[in-house]
Amino acid sequence: MDPVALWHKRCIYKVPAFRERSKPESLRASVSLLRSLPSRKGTFDANGGAQAPRSLPFSQKVKQASRVVFRMSVGSDGCFMLEFLRCNTNGPPDDYFGYDPIFSYHGELHILSIVRRDMLLLENQLPIMVLHKLVAAEAGEEDEEAEEHVHRLVCSFYYLDPVTILRGLHMLDVVRNFLVGVEFPHFRTTRKERTYTSMIDLIGSAMDLHEAGIRFKWSGTGDVKDISFEDGVLSLPLVLVGNSMESSFLNLIAFERLHIGAGTEVTNYVFFLGCILKSVRDVSLLESQDIIKKAIGSNQDIVEIFKSLSKEISRDHEDKLDQVYDQIIMYRSKLFNRVRAQFCHAYHVSTEWSPLAYWSIILAILLLALSVLQTAYTICRLLSPSK
Repeated sequence: MDPVALWHKRCIYKVPAFRERSKPESLRASVSLLRSLPSRKGTFDANGGAQAPRSLPFSQKVKQASRVVFRMSVGSDGCFMLEFLRCNTNGPPDDYFGYDPIFSYHGELHILSIVRRDMLLLENQLPIMVLHKLVAAEAGEEDEEAEEHVHRLVCSFYYLDPVTILRGLHMLDVVRNFLVGVEFPHFRTTRKERTYTSMIDLIGSAMDLHEAGIRFKWSGTGDVKDISFEDGVLSLPLVLVGNSMESSFLNLIAFERLHIGAGTEVTNYVFFLGCILKSVRDVSLLESQDIIKKAIGSNQDIVEIFKSLSKEISRDHEDKLDQVYDQIIMYRSKLFNRVRAQFCHAYHVSTEWSPLAYWSIILAILLLALSVLQTAYTICRLLSPSK
């Protein structure tokens, strides 16, 4: 087959060594479930009884035996994944023992979250067409019915709406479709002139933007493309911080980097958050606007997560988010906004960000206003004719 034609069929990749060194624990499986755990006995014969004929030369025997082993491995992984998806939706079948390590209440309590995380690792991906073939062979369904059945199982496993979520190449791609809302391939047809000025320094952190008069607002969605700037208001999608957030983003970034035509939406989104989340105060500001919701960890942990995620990634200058960078830079470059930012920053530094300082300013303004009123009242009495 033409090597160029094979490029469009690739969907399973090995994480590059330089990326794996940066955060290996987030790119490797916590428990090697897909390779070590047996599938339900009798569900599907991955080998199909195929054996290497004895009359073949040794080299061909090895080649055919490797194919058989590969088929068995893929079939076993597919059976386990399909069974796990079904058990997550309908609960473990009655023919499992109560002390089964996976398909039991114990597994649902202790193993489910680990498997859900490991199923999003780039090197753990299984082509979703394997599940389509298994369902079609097991139930005798048509290909379209099998695809629809598997799509609903996958969406139910990650609490997604199967009606609005696009189908993907594998589990990681389905989750990416939920975050991005587009289906690749979508190749770039035009190229813009690139500028190599550091956007991190130009747009500043969230507190820098706040001091310049920019307000933050939740865009109302979790779509990573739903970032806009208008009339001094920066709208951002919801950021849910949980156990698997860092691992999921790392694997999504690696997938976008390796798969041609996948796009760069998640990478650009992570890069943008890395630009504005530089300190605990930045996280607190977005959290006060209901943009960041964390289930675990502290604000400092969130800063470190996005600092780590932003390493060794680059921004796509042809993405729509590039317009947001330009709008923010133009807004901050206005004279009034520059003076305001310098004044606010000087005040915050002088007061060391103390909450009591704000109350002192309010009291000082009230006292000044009362003094002005008292002076005006005294002058009016002096100027008014005495009766």
